[in-house]
Amino acid sequence: MKKINPMTIVLISLLFAVLSLVLLKQSTTKLKEQNSILIDTKTIANQYSSLKKSWNNPKQISKIINKIKRQLRLKKLSIVDNKKKITITIKNETLNNINKFINKICNANLIILKLNITKDSVYLEIGK
Repeated sequence: MKKINPMTIVLISLLFAVLSLVLLKQSTTKLKEQNSILIDTKTIANQYSSLKKSWNNPKQISKIINKIKRQLRLKKLSIVDNKKKITITIKNETLNNINKFINKICNANLIILKLNITKDSVYLEIGK
């Protein structure tokens, strides 16, 4: 039986040590990348959650619409409230009143599903 040279054992041990250090470094960089992706995903999820709460709140939508209705005092305004949407129609109003109404609606946090504007009337659907 042949004797194993101690120098080859040391070289093989060093080779395994260097190889394991390289693999460890690669895995730590991958872990850091995945951690940064996770943090980005969490921030996006938090932003989405806060936007959903502010834009998809039926009580707040009703408050906004009632506030606009009280501020403008439109005479020919009809509001129909369904489970999924609120329908607002304005007929035979002046152009100035329609302009004020549209400006208020567009500047509010509302999900506008449909908006039809003519010379003297407005048809608007707002999602809940």
